[in-house]
Amino acid sequence: MKKILIALALIASTPALAEGSMQKAAIDQKNTQWTRYINWVGQTSAQQNKGKAAYNRLCEPKLKICADAMFYVDAKNIDTMVRETQDIDGTPVKRDVCRFNKSQDVRTCVDWYSEAVTREMKDASGTWYIVE
Repeated sequence: MKKILIALALIASTPALAEGSMQKAAIDQKNTQWTRYINWVGQTSAQQNKGKAAYNRLCEPKLKICADAMFYVDAKNIDTMVRETQDIDGTPVKRDVCRFNKSQDVRTCVDWYSEAVTREMKDASGTWYIVE
């Protein structure tokens, strides 16, 4: 117990270190939660789709990014997408969860880390745009 208290005291006495350590711990926790969530989504999606998860991958060469997405229907019967966007090297740059309206042309997305909310709309050609 003394070792823990001493370590906490050292971290607290160094604001930059404490902030960085807390941010890293929070990110590590979110990464662990993401992995668990993705595993659950994969299993749920497979159950809902005759044994094979609903999955899609799209790349945008001009932006040098690709996105992997899995889809499932949540407990409230809302179509849901779980998406990870990666840079050209495959490093994740964004993770979010989106829920679709009944018409499948508006979705509300929540960033996994910041919890920022965006709304997107699909145009007649199927391209999605952030509208708020």
